[in-house]
Amino acid sequence: MRQRIVIILLGMFLCAPPAAALTVTTWNFEWLSTEQSLKIKPSLRSEQDYKTLSGYFNQIDPDVLAFQEINDRHALHKVLDKNRYQIIFSQRTKQAQRQFDDINQYTGFAIKRDFTVVNMPDLDLHPLQTNKLRFASYVVLERPQTKKLHLLSVHLKAGCSGAKRN
Repeated sequence: MRQRIVIILLGMFLCAPPAAALTVTTWNFEWLSTEQSLKIKPSLRSEQDYKTLSGYFNQIDPDVLAFQEINDRHALHKVLDKNRYQIIFSQRTKQAQRQFDDINQYTGFAIKRDFTVVNMPDLDLHPLQTNKLRFASYVVLERPQTKKLHLLSVHLKAGCSGAKRN
């Protein structure tokens, strides 16, 4: 009897579908923008900078990229293949009162196209303030025969040296 149970369990284990592997990467790009600003030196990127970033990204080849500090879709397209990834930017991109006059630091996701993605409303991490930075982009990934996966891309504040507060 024990031998049958072991054989049945072993058979179930060997016949079970493998767990769906998922590679998730997060990357703060530090002012990645095609609209360069002389006031914000990290935004002054060369074509070689974009090639280097793209090389790193392609080495990782993630299923999901949660990004922070990207100003525009065109800058992100210089890093990754827009035909392989669907891009979801923070909904703050459509709220003029929540944007800076110069360049912005948006959060969002680049997700391989074989995933079904539900774009949920952003989470405002400072809802009692007139906030232009602290948002979390929120998506739900769906794939056949797997549970839904809820993901946030959060731009945390480490502390700006010019206006540091408790």
